[in-house]
Amino acid sequence: MNKTIPFLIVLVLAARAMLFLSDHNMLQGRSATEVKNTTDEPIGIDLNEPRTDTAIAQLKISASSTVTFLLADNHEIYYYKGAFNGILKRTDYFQVRELIKRYKSQIDPDELMFIIKSEPGTTFKNAIDILDEMSINEVPPGHYAEIDITKEETERLNILKKTKNG
Repeated sequence: MNKTIPFLIVLVLAARAMLFLSDHNMLQGRSATEVKNTTDEPIGIDLNEPRTDTAIAQLKISASSTVTFLLADNHEIYYYKGAFNGILKRTDYFQVRELIKRYKSQIDPDELMFIIKSEPGTTFKNAIDILDEMSINEVPPGHYAEIDITKEETERLNILKKTKNG
């Protein structure tokens, strides 16, 4: 079995445990990465955290080399390439891997940037699934980031949902 899969499972479980501990105030003043073991010696876990909006703004990437995934509720994914112009394409979690591969082959790997944005109704599992796809497709750290969805993107998603449902 591929050695990456067990590592990802352990990483996801560790992250979930840290979130649980942090959310339930069980760290008693310690940071989420410093938890005491049974011998009362601090242990630490290094996590690669996604870039912030500020860090992305400092990168010099062109709009034409970005692909944005919008994670919507009901396990739906919409995406667009380049700057947002109101046109969204719909996909699902089964096709994301092929999309990532396609864009990796079309865009210079040093310039390619995947942006992940989540609508408020999106589950934590959906966010982990898309991050897993980045890892599986060997998208290097610094070439993908989670940032907040914009008002315009949210409005467009709402229009698409209303059109689809009625």
